Amino acid sequence: MSTRLFFIFAALMGWCALAHAQTPTVDCIPIQGQGWQGCAPTGNNGPQPRRLLPPRWVDRWGAFASGVPSAPGFGAAVNMLTKRGAEEAALANCRVNGNTTCKIQRTYHNECVSLALGSETAASDIGATLEEANERSMKACTATGDPQCHLAYSACSYPVRIQ
Repeated sequence: MSTRLFFIFAALMGWCALAHAQTPTVDCIPIQGQGWQGCAPTGNNGPQPRRLLPPRWVDRWGAFASGVPSAPGFGAAVNMLTKRGAEEAALANCRVNGNTTCKIQRTYHNECVSLALGSETAASDIGATLEEANERSMKACTATGDPQCHLAYSACSYPVRIQ
């Protein structure tokens, strides 16, 4: 009788182990077919760390245009998608402001620009920040000896993060 109980016990233990192995878990995908079933591993051995995608940036362009010093007005464009777009917008803005002899004076991207004017001097420069661009253009203007130097225009066209 004890041998018979041993075999019954062993059979039940094997059946329980088989049933447990067939139970889907986090690391297992149940699969079934005609007359059979099983569990396929997912390859996932626990929670995976979330992968961050690297940032993606889009350039932004800016430009300013002016004509002969005696002509009124100048034109500017900021945060444009292309260099050509920035230059065309700056020229159009310059013409709208009353200047018919417009020329591109400075084109820049992903940074700042500044224009300093004196009584007979114009100086522009670029920088990573507005303060840096302003400082550089004022320094260039005052280096000419013109005591009337002042900031006439400054702007930034920084890149835009899209991811």
